[in-house]
Amino acid sequence: MDTLDLGARKAELLRLGFRVLAEDATSFVAVRSKWHWECMFTKLTIVVVVRRCARVDAEGIGEDARWLVKNADSLDPSGLPAGFQKGRVYLAVYLADHVDETAWARAARKPWSDLGTFFIPAVRDAQRAVSYSGTRIWGAVYYPIFLFIARRLLAPWEPAPAKEPLSTPGLVSTLLVLFILLGTCACIPLSLLLAR
Repeated sequence: MDTLDLGARKAELLRLGFRVLAEDATSFVAVRSKWHWECMFTKLTIVVVVRRCARVDAEGIGEDARWLVKNADSLDPSGLPAGFQKGRVYLAVYLADHVDETAWARAARKPWSDLGTFFIPAVRDAQRAVSYSGTRIWGAVYYPIFLFIARRLLAPWEPAPAKEPLSTPGLVSTLLVLFILLGTCACIPLSLLLAR
């Protein structure tokens, strides 16, 4: 089994509903734009860049982050603006023969984020894989979704679930908001009746 195989990552993304936008012998870019009802009815676009390289360091990861942000609009098939009910995730996966210590550290630290936008690097060599594994409060409803995809890309040979898991924080938040809205709507007629 080749732990750094590009083809296995491409096959996994296609299985998860991604479209490949561009590819060459050492890399490819894929995208998926999907409504996640469990994340407060948000449309989430995930842009993935997978690179097979001899060496990766934090500077190379930073260059990809800048490239993704610069090309975001052309890579995103959704016309909705990032922010309210629209999230954008940039996931950069590096399959490298040699990983510089700066790249391991960059992959393990908290992802860069802005309003409805996240950049998450993940790094793998033949023996080890690292990506952020926590959940930040800002954007917590999205983290289970893109961290699941990052894990699948770091180890696509592991048994895959039949369906992509739902975001539990997103589901709880959505149900709470719906409960509040429905409760408010139910109380308005009741208050009108009581006022008579």
